[in-house]
Amino acid sequence: MIPTLGPSLLLIQPSTSAPALARLLPAGSQLTATVMQVHSNASGIQLQLQLHPSGQRIELGVKQALPTGAGVVLSRDASGQLQLNPFPNTLLPQPPTPTAPAPTQIRSAASLDGVLRSSLPRQQSLGDVLNQLLQQTQPNPGPANQATRQLGPIMQSLLHMFGITPGQRNASQPLRRNVEKGGFFTEAQLSRGAIPSASAHSAPDLKASMGQLQQLADALPPQAREQMHKLLGDLMARVTTAQLHSASQSQDLPDGTSERHLVLDLPIRLGECLENVELRLKRHRARQGDNPASSHWLVRLSFDLQALGPLEAELRLADDTRLSARFWATEPDTAQLIEQRLPAFASNLNQQGILVDELDCHQGTAPRRDNGIRRQLINLKT
Repeated sequence: MIPTLGPSLLLIQPSTSAPALARLLPAGSQLTATVMQVHSNASGIQLQLQLHPSGQRIELGVKQALPTGAGVVLSRDASGQLQLNPFPNTLLPQPPTPTAPAPTQIRSAASLDGVLRSSLPRQQSLGDVLNQLLQQTQPNPGPANQATRQLGPIMQSLLHMFGITPGQRNASQPLRRNVEKGGFFTEAQLSRGAIPSASAHSAPDLKASMGQLQQLADALPPQAREQMHKLLGDLMARVTTAQLHSASQSQDLPDGTSERHLVLDLPIRLGECLENVELRLKRHRARQGDNPASSHWLVRLSFDLQALGPLEAELRLADDTRLSARFWATEPDTAQLIEQRLPAFASNLNQQGILVDELDCHQGTAPRRDNGIRRQLINLKT
């Protein structure tokens, strides 16, 4: 689980890191980072941060120390002011059942709003970014520099890692890699001392691969370099928004139950391109001593296929054996097609030991639910 953000620690004395930080963090953008070292000098408290996805290390002066391994979001607003928002809420204890919002909670909400304001308008999904990066790596007339030639293998590795081909028997493996390696747990791994990079036993996670692409982009021709940096920045904004959404929704409830949320993109291979499917997972865990059957998983999928139109699905798995599933399709023909295939779907589930309690399809759109992001942050034009 990625914890919620703490209050903003208004910075900053970037010292020798200022030129690099100005290039990596333009106004209106944000980066995630991990605290690698903490020390003090005549200027005050200094943090050494490792930025994601580039892996570059910088030093910043702050007003409050953070523990080594802590995950943070470093952001720059439109006026150029830098802010540092710590992820771990354990740094900022809160009463278990407050009757009114505490000052730290109010500041946390304001900090979260600030990061979301910069990440929401510019984000692009993993599937869309991979499609555009693939176009950039296509061979063009004329000589290619070394950086351009090195992009191809990295892109093929990303496709192998995260691309999901429907109908394949091993489709569960790339699905699992999207969850484990999609950049969601990068900061948590670093806080435990694990480095999410390539090794003999483990492939790099998404943020590590983005760091490789960012380094290669610096050696590309100006136009290609600018396009690559924009795409990587938009994808980082997408991952950061998903982390913050999941953190803000995960909670331990007063009745002893708990909920954990996860939001991520799944790039689905359809022909020569990738279609993006948004996956939302919720795990509701019963309190200790209650019937374990009251715990359940809730899975929501949203996608828009060119041939079939918008499609949404909601699956509820209780006691790890009982499934209920509902589908909503905007197009009448699509709804009819899904309805025809539901018996075969139920039979396949039964063969895997899953009991089907409810299975149906509706024409129209699924009931709207709160997506956990404050509505006033969303500008309809963007």
